[in-house]
Amino acid sequence: MHRESDFYEFNAPWRDAALVIVGHGSASNPAGRQATEAHVEALAGRGLFATVRAAFVKEAPALAEVLAETGAAVVYVVPYLAYDGYIAGTVIPREAGLSGPVTVRGDQRIHLCAAAGSHPLIAEAMAERIDRMMAAENLAAAETGVLLIAHGSGRSDAGARATAALAEQLTGLGVGAEIHAVYLEQEPRVGDWAAVTTAANVIAVPLLMAEGQHGADDVPALLGLGGGVVTDRDDAPASGPYPAQDRRLWLCPPMGAEAAIAEAILARVAEADAWVGGGDG
Repeated sequence: MHRESDFYEFNAPWRDAALVIVGHGSASNPAGRQATEAHVEALAGRGLFATVRAAFVKEAPALAEVLAETGAAVVYVVPYLAYDGYIAGTVIPREAGLSGPVTVRGDQRIHLCAAAGSHPLIAEAMAERIDRMMAAENLAAAETGVLLIAHGSGRSDAGARATAALAEQLTGLGVGAEIHAVYLEQEPRVGDWAAVTTAANVIAVPLLMAEGQHGADDVPALLGLGGGVVTDRDDAPASGPYPAQDRRLWLCPPMGAEAAIAEAILARVAEADAWVGGGDG
């Protein structure tokens, strides 16, 4: 896959800036932070920023704490979330005292970027994964359904709108199978997936940024897969097939496992620069 950030490897305008990646986190499941920390480590190793830090919504360190410790004149805050919903648009700026896309505090400028998970690079990566899955298993598009498994919320329809937009992107990228959305916390529910699609072959794609409890436990259970599910099988695009509801079902890794996430984070930073007319480099 083409890396949009290749230019920055040699012409980085962010060498004196800080990057803060904000994950959801979990007070009860340490696996919820591992994906965020993995991307922090990988991006820090590329030397594009003076410092790269992790912050979390549901556990320490909080974004406000990390910002207070960051002495860089320019800070980019990228929500490590699937889409720009209530958490990205309300909770994160409120808890950190941010006033909008750009917040100036004395000599420091803080850019609040769009969520990494909704960048078009992720749709491209997911389309590629689904295509590889169908080719490897010789699945006919007419007999295959794709389930986009999103968190959803009764508080906002942002998740449903983002999921619908992703489905349109995947179709536009050539995914021929029918695409349906199911949710953890709104209708239609993940547990009702068999009523949502009649396809004999089903590819389940969790729109989750980390394995965590939802990805490791809730999603497989709601799909009727029980224990023994392996979501990371070497370089295979998905695990399975598993027998479920008289169908064959494959389960992809969560969205946050896509290698393109790192490139999406950098692309969000570049967008923030463009929003204010360019960076400091």
